[in-house]
Amino acid sequence: MKYILITDFENHWDSLEENFTSFPTRMLGRDLMKRPLVNGTETIFIKKTKKSGKIEKCWTGRVQDIQFFGGKVFFRVEIQAEAICPDAYGSYPNGWFCETDPTPVVT
Repeated sequence: MKYILITDFENHWDSLEENFTSFPTRMLGRDLMKRPLVNGTETIFIKKTKKSGKIEKCWTGRVQDIQFFGGKVFFRVEIQAEAICPDAYGSYPNGWFCETDPTPVVT
């Protein structure tokens, strides 16, 4: 299992204060609505540009300290390395998605 987290939010993913952030629960993909989120899961963090939606940067890492509160999911980001983003994720919208058959990521 692997998570794919995508955003065009400012200061994501490598510039987060104390590596902590949140998403509104509406940003969770349908595939995550029926299963619990798991700390320590391998994750691809993708930063897109706000205007064009093109991929700006990509990192591999993990999510930790996942907590739900007030319609949001709060979590800590552990970045391990910058990566080349697989083309398959270029069309994904902002959100948190899950893959059970991972696409290789070049780091």
